[in-house]
Amino acid sequence: MAQQPVRRVVTAWLRNLRKRESLVALALTISCMTVLRIVTDVPDERTEGQTAPEEEYLTDAAFMKALQELGHRISTVRSPCRRLAQLGGKVMCYCDTWHCSNDGAKLLCLDDDVRPFPKRCFALNVGIGFDLSFDEAMVQYGCRVTALDPTNPNITNMMHQKNLHALGIGLDSTDYILSLDMTYDSKNYVKATASYMTYKSILNTLDHPRVDLLKIDIEGYEWRVLKQILNAPDATELLKDVRQILLEIHLDFLLKPDDVLDKYENILDTLQVLRQLEEFGFVLAAYDLNETRQQYFAFNGYQIAVFRELTLLRRPSVRPLNSRR
Repeated sequence: MAQQPVRRVVTAWLRNLRKRESLVALALTISCMTVLRIVTDVPDERTEGQTAPEEEYLTDAAFMKALQELGHRISTVRSPCRRLAQLGGKVMCYCDTWHCSNDGAKLLCLDDDVRPFPKRCFALNVGIGFDLSFDEAMVQYGCRVTALDPTNPNITNMMHQKNLHALGIGLDSTDYILSLDMTYDSKNYVKATASYMTYKSILNTLDHPRVDLLKIDIEGYEWRVLKQILNAPDATELLKDVRQILLEIHLDFLLKPDDVLDKYENILDTLQVLRQLEEFGFVLAAYDLNETRQQYFAFNGYQIAVFRELTLLRRPSVRPLNSRR
């Protein structure tokens, strides 16, 4: 009989414990709701009344549109050259493809309004590699030539002919000095120090020559170099005498295993440079696919060549758009 009061006490204690647990749970719920309300009531850093921007997604249609515009701009001749000459280059043959082509050849326009005048012209060639054939052809034509390349000390920093001077200087978007590993036989380590300069710094070093012809072949760095030149405050002055730009372009960023968004952004950057060139009056007069080691990028049935030689002309009769501002 004495056990009944004990059981009642224990039962009452458990009932009160459940009540307390319920009260604790309720208190925690109210507390969490209060914190949530406080957090959600904190004002956003955005301007009051603005909504959060919707996340943007790159569609196949947008990517295709940009890719097709790029293909159009580098393959649609806007100012045809009536007298086109192929200068320089070396015939290269490859056993694996059974294909031969003239590697390094450039297309020079000899129309009267844009051609370099013999004995009065100056050509600046940036990126010679191991081939001076274009420079030698320009000297035979009648121009003075300065050829620049930081990667081949065997043929730079010397006079090759009376009017052909090769310098171990590189073109880039900033001025800097870089230590290069020039070892080619995997045995004898060769180190070289190279100076890279902006286009303006190069002109200052050369004592401000009148550049009639600018040739650029710098293995993919042409886009950032051109971007720096075209966006410089004195870009109009820097390019005022240039009538032709012979440009080897590289679109191999399309072949890299990057995210498609990275490819898209690179396409947009490249298009911006091409648009700016047009604003300065430089339009496509001729192109060559440079089939030596050509590669292609394909997307949804559309194919674009990765390497290409462009001849861009600025005719005197065409007033640059940037001068109309």
